[in-house]
Amino acid sequence: SSTVRRDIERNFTTLRVGSYDETSREVSAALIVALAKLLIGPNSDNQVGIATDASASLLTLCRWDRDQNNHCSTIAKRVLSTIDTLWNHLRQQGEQQKRKLSCSQIRISALMIDICLLGGEEMAFSLSKCIMDKLLHIALDHPNDDPLLQVSALDQLERLTVHDDSKYPVTL
Repeated sequence: SSTVRRDIERNFTTLRVGSYDETSREVSAALIVALAKLLIGPNSDNQVGIATDASASLLTLCRWDRDQNNHCSTIAKRVLSTIDTLWNHLRQQGEQQKRKLSCSQIRISALMIDICLLGGEEMAFSLSKCIMDKLLHIALDHPNDDPLLQVSALDQLERLTVHDDSKYPVTL
């Protein structure tokens, strides 16, 4: 995963619009899904580096696309749709599984917040995916026997609400 991350960071942070190699930089749906699945993979709890590299790679792709397309990132929309589907999958698991997958929920929400904080269209689309509602549901879910998950959700909400973007202000 670290090799993939380095490759993505190398190839997608230097390319600019109009360069000769622009057309070879298409980001496939398969790549987005594969990286997103690493956020919740079976080894993601004991091999945190894998999930961290996957998240950083997805965010790099979103930043690159935003910079190329003047805040009209299609990659961010695709990533958000994919991780939103993963989120819904996690929420459908049984009670025993939900607690086990709580780290994955926070990883997904942290990536959603990171994409949201890119501003512009990315923020609007993130908010349309109800990221605040997802986090509030975790934070206020009762009964909840996972206070660490609740506090983590509140931390993510705080990151979102302290963002200063006058075009897309966030209010609770």
